[in-house]
Amino acid sequence: MFATATEIVTITLNPAIDRLIEVRDFAVGRHQMGRRIDVYPAGKGIRLSRVLARLGTRSIATGFVGDRELDLFESFLSAPAAGRAVSQMLRVNQPTRENVTIVDPINDRSTYVREEGFQITPKDLERIQGKIGLMARDEAILCFCGSIPPGLSVEVFREMVQRAIHAGARVLLDTFGEPLEATRDLPVWMIRMNRTTAAQVAGHPITTRDEALEMTRFLARKGAMAAVTVGAEGAALTVPGLAWVGHVGIHPGLVINTVGCGESFVAGLLHEWRRSGDWASAFREGLTVATVNATTVRSGEIDAETREEFRKLTVIEAR
Repeated sequence: MFATATEIVTITLNPAIDRLIEVRDFAVGRHQMGRRIDVYPAGKGIRLSRVLARLGTRSIATGFVGDRELDLFESFLSAPAAGRAVSQMLRVNQPTRENVTIVDPINDRSTYVREEGFQITPKDLERIQGKIGLMARDEAILCFCGSIPPGLSVEVFREMVQRAIHAGARVLLDTFGEPLEATRDLPVWMIRMNRTTAAQVAGHPITTRDEALEMTRFLARKGAMAAVTVGAEGAALTVPGLAWVGHVGIHPGLVINTVGCGESFVAGLLHEWRRSGDWASAFREGLTVATVNATTVRSGEIDAETREEFRKLTVIEAR
């Protein structure tokens, strides 16, 4: 099951440009001055490849990106370490969507505005299906991350996942809504959910580690390994014959930005599993890296010294 040579491929079908703006005492319907904090490429698979690169693990990042933003995405992926996040994104002749996050430090709240995404054409679908077909080698890990854009139906998404599995790839799903529902019966390798997605599937809130553990066991009964993250409460992981809950004991005041924590968790998990083959160690590292991410302004900036410090504060418990 364990192989250090296993190739990791991240697939982001609906990427974005994230704009982070600070507006003090923000209110709807008023003219207000804001301060731009950051602008950077985003998307679950993009963030996953970038964090893997920071941890020292190579991956290939594919999916769609607007023609004008391709250079920006390639630079963003290569910044942590040249050659570790290899961009094989496919151009589309439309702009990449933009997401705006308005941070209000006075009232300690954030407002999120999300665009839908570019319209995918039949030709685009042929190209991405061909690309995934080439990547889906025996036991490669294909991570299908995030939402799907207009023009790509859930039926076609299911076919992509199914073909990858039939080709022998290990498929990791980190998606939500209709794409997740359309693929939940497939024999995927692993499912990662946050508490919001888990609650939608369960039909009731998932807020504690024990509730997350129950959810992972439910998902594991369908054949997949499963991880459910519940914010500051930590996470749960279930693999064949084993299960854990865990958290990192940091002060809540250290948390700055939770965007990208889920992808950071997956990155830590995969990085350590490929290194050691030990799921307990991998779970610990996933929790550690996710928590480091939560204490940074820009997601994916994983500081080695902080990572070492937080690893000592990570507590996991076998169940």
